[in-house]
Amino acid sequence: MAGETASPLVSAAELDAMLREGGVAVLDATVHFPPARFDGDYRPESGYDGWASSHIPGSRHIDLMDVFSEREAALHFTHPSTEQLVSDLQSSGIEPGATIVIYDQGSTTWASRLWWVFRNAGIEARVLDGGLAEWTRRGFALASGDDVTHTSASARWSVTDLGLWVDLPRVASLSSGEVAGTLVCA
Repeated sequence: MAGETASPLVSAAELDAMLREGGVAVLDATVHFPPARFDGDYRPESGYDGWASSHIPGSRHIDLMDVFSEREAALHFTHPSTEQLVSDLQSSGIEPGATIVIYDQGSTTWASRLWWVFRNAGIEARVLDGGLAEWTRRGFALASGDDVTHTSASARWSVTDLGLWVDLPRVASLSSGEVAGTLVCA
């Protein structure tokens, strides 16, 4: 129907059909969190090796350790500025107008995080329901190796910050009851 937006989730069967039609950018956003070291220090690791081992054909690994996060922030995975987001979209070879589908090799945590980065910028994207595990369970094709070459996007993205992220002072004021609202631990 006209004016309706697609569900943020896409099934494995829908993605398979989309891949046959073309015009889709499939992104693997996997990040690994191995068990904490002896001192309780968690060290996230790139999911690239897992992607190279087994991925949806034509997908590209988006290394959230280096892109779609603010590089200068003191903490990992801080949302990027609009300028950095545009730069990361360009260098990742994602063309404006492409249908973006994101998945990961875990519980869709990382795919959902990248979806929210895009959502905050007004970019429509979808998350593969069940991730790579569901794709594999349904018996769809898999690829391995770094057989996907992407060049920079040919057109420049235009994005805006919709202000959907909140900062620590806002969370503190919600938590203390200073301002009305609801905090949800997801």
